[in-house]
Amino acid sequence: MSHKKLCDNSRAAMLAAIEVYNKPQTTYREQVVTVLVVNAWELILKAALRKSRKNIFYKKKRGEDYRSFSLERCLADMEAFHLWPDTVDGDGVRANLHVLTDYRNKTIHLYVSEDLGTILYMFLQQSIINYRDFVLTVFGKDLADDITWTLLPLAATTPSEMVRSLRVDGDGGSTQVVEEFIGDLRRIIAEAEDLGADMGRIAVVQEYNMQSGKKISRADFQVAINSDATATVVQRKTDPNETHPYSATELIDRVNRSRKVGRKLTSHDLTCIAWKYQLREDGTYVWRGKHNQTCVWSGAALSFLKNKTDEEYEQVREEYKNYLREKRHGKK
Repeated sequence: MSHKKLCDNSRAAMLAAIEVYNKPQTTYREQVVTVLVVNAWELILKAALRKSRKNIFYKKKRGEDYRSFSLERCLADMEAFHLWPDTVDGDGVRANLHVLTDYRNKTIHLYVSEDLGTILYMFLQQSIINYRDFVLTVFGKDLADDITWTLLPLAATTPSEMVRSLRVDGDGGSTQVVEEFIGDLRRIIAEAEDLGADMGRIAVVQEYNMQSGKKISRADFQVAINSDATATVVQRKTDPNETHPYSATELIDRVNRSRKVGRKLTSHDLTCIAWKYQLREDGTYVWRGKHNQTCVWSGAALSFLKNKTDEEYEQVREEYKNYLREKRHGKK
């Protein structure tokens, strides 16, 4: 199967997941959506491997059909062949998918409370964001182009900022499975932190501050009501403390923790790379306050830096040294 067909099938699975989740009356919602999201990721990773002319099949055994790689094998090969885009952190995406596959494997046949669905919401939403960024970068296709209307998650209750308790309906076995799932979730996140993963790629933590009024105010989510308008407008304001959480020192420390091979990077390496690729002029990587020009860095910057090789850093350091030399002599 061609990588284009795999990509098309993957996008169809992800769009189906979004459609199912946003249906107002759907039972077994999280279970169905999780299966579709995980399937979409498995297909798109196989498409990326095929696009790079990599094998996606296990060695055929006599008397058996061909078997394509599992999701875990696809994730491993993406890492081994250095195929993750600079702006999409593979460690963060893998941790997110480990949570979803763990949920699918352990709880898909059990009835649990809506609180567990609240937890899954955070990981499912981030997984779709990760997916969109990955497909746009690798295949040049935007998932949003296939959605012709704005999706507005609407429910009697909103996903909570902090889940303080879980209620499980069922026998003691159900309780044990949920406890195991939460334990696995903590372990997966801890491992990702130890790897220096972009934690923003693992889950979306929602903080809601709803306010209804005639004028836009400082609420994080502001619903502007106009009786003469044909639609309601919702504006989402971002918090740079969440989107760009790292100082330069913290960024370098996390990059060094996350790099699998190579020397330790220094602040000078950051200076050189930022100059070479104009990172400080790109809001994807850097944010500056209106009254404070100190740069803070995003998870995308972490992914960008960790995926560079020592050879690339040495080359850029040399280019930057030549640039400064020429600048001192008035050539630039």
